[in-house]
Amino acid sequence: MMKMSRNLCSTHCYYCDDDTVSVRSENRKISKEESEPFFKEFDGMIVADAECDVCGAQYLAWVDFSSNKQTDYWKNDGTRPFVDLSFRAAFNDEPCPEDCPIWNIENTYKRTIRDAPDNTYGTDESRNRWKKRATAALVEAQEVEDQSQEQFCQKCFETQTLKEKD
Repeated sequence: MMKMSRNLCSTHCYYCDDDTVSVRSENRKISKEESEPFFKEFDGMIVADAECDVCGAQYLAWVDFSSNKQTDYWKNDGTRPFVDLSFRAAFNDEPCPEDCPIWNIENTYKRTIRDAPDNTYGTDESRNRWKKRATAALVEAQEVEDQSQEQFCQKCFETQTLKEKD
């Protein structure tokens, strides 16, 4: 049988790329059903069900595998709840559909205008040019915001742009 990776080599969510995975069950020894056909290799490993708090991806947390005589890599020193992850139903580093997230996660940024740089080196003329740029940027941003309004579509669970009626 060809050796393949079962673990993600990470404690972060594969999809969110962040430390958002939490344990959802009591620690237990891995069962034959969870790890077939690799049970002999992983017998004795302590695991727990885990899930990403943000997107809902399903994981098997590798809590401790100090019974592995080949390496100390998966030995838990007690500083963290788990030392690695695999996808739960697949027991692999690639998910099966059951393991996939429920939510798409999009990073959003909020822009706010900075205070005028009155305390920086420069002339009053330079500060006035900055204030003129800032005023123009605020006017432009308000025009874009006024052109359309985002609203959550309850029917299709997507964000849609709704234009104002003429």
